[in-house]
Amino acid sequence: LGLVSSGKYWAPNATNDYSKTYWESGNFGASAGKKTLTSSTDEKETSIEENKKAARLSSMFVGVGSLGAFSAGSVFAGSLIDVGENGAKLKYGRPHIGFPTHLSGYYKYQPGSIDYVLNEEKGNGKTDQAIIYVALSTKQFDLESLRTNVNGVVRFDKNDESIFAYGELIEANSVDSYKPFNIPLKYRKGKTPVYKDFFDKDGTLQIYITIVATSSIDGDKFTGSTSSVLYVDEFSLDYDYDVTSLESTEFEGMTPININDK
Repeated sequence: LGLVSSGKYWAPNATNDYSKTYWESGNFGASAGKKTLTSSTDEKETSIEENKKAARLSSMFVGVGSLGAFSAGSVFAGSLIDVGENGAKLKYGRPHIGFPTHLSGYYKYQPGSIDYVLNEEKGNGKTDQAIIYVALSTKQFDLESLRTNVNGVVRFDKNDESIFAYGELIEANSVDSYKPFNIPLKYRKGKTPVYKDFFDKDGTLQIYITIVATSSIDGDKFTGSTSSVLYVDEFSLDYDYDVTSLESTEFEGMTPININDK
């Protein structure tokens, strides 16, 4: 992941054309407080020669006193709907064709002791956690995290009826050097759309992928540690057949066909 300036804030994309951005972060909101939650870093996974940069996601308090908010470092496939001093409204999910079985990449993590709970500066004796997750769905997700209504957060729900495949990695331990991850997507029985349902009557794709990584799992509830830092690098989707992805679905037991043999 490389970060470029979009003119107003730093966005995790390879273009400074806002209309073409694929990845987003909390940087736009944090820029009002002259902070950057998600930044590029030379601390990258070195086993890949072509790799140029990694992403550093850091949780911090942005602002001054009651005018600020605890914010988690994050990257997500989606867009910003509205961002202001009171919080953010986001849309998760980007149009996607294909049925991956794994999300792979590298990460390392420095969790801190939680020092903000529902945006109040107080510890609770617990260690923060990072999360990386991926979902396939038949809709996008409108989310809301407002400082003026911390108990009314509209969160991403991995059990939403529109989701037909999901996988996650949760980390609460220190990971000092880059560690590979391979998150399997588990498909859900009776949920996977058939081809005729891929597009609406106007030809617009109706299948979406959501990929999220954040340094504080409850950051959208203004809860976490200002010492938590997550590094992520070299995300990739794997489409190889994996029987475990299809267990307990209508596709279990089917014999895959190797298209290279045809």
